[in-house]
Amino acid sequence: IRQAGQIVSRSFASVPEFAKLGVTEAQASRDLTLDILLGGAHTVPYVACASGPGGYDQIIARGSRRELRDGDVLIIDVGATIDGYFCDFDRNYAVGKISDDARRVHDAVWVATEVGINTARAGTKVRDLWKAMMEVLEGAGMRGNNVGRLGHGL
Repeated sequence: IRQAGQIVSRSFASVPEFAKLGVTEAQASRDLTLDILLGGAHTVPYVACASGPGGYDQIIARGSRRELRDGDVLIIDVGATIDGYFCDFDRNYAVGKISDDARRVHDAVWVATEVGINTARAGTKVRDLWKAMMEVLEGAGMRGNNVGRLGHGL
């Protein structure tokens, strides 16, 4: 799992090189897929991709012919395998100059993730981890606008 995750992490780091203004979501998805495979993954069973001004409205569709525009937030969610082990995670990217609201949301999610990492210890209940992260998000004014999940379980 670690090796698959490292391959995808390295490829995610290269996304800003090819996910630029005017590139379609589909092309960004293809470029990332190729980079992951060239990086050593055996398969890339799925790539979900979406973008929009200041954010996106879904997280499970394939990349479309929509061109990336200034102020967009792009999400790419990838699953990749190596030796039968599977990793699954996503990254968000600012395209051009994003709005102050989009930056505020990003910062709150970053802090919530850090709180989650610091709370995750042997014996911690998942509900307590979720509550710790939600306290950060709710404190930043994000109420009632989530799908009820914060990350993936292992």
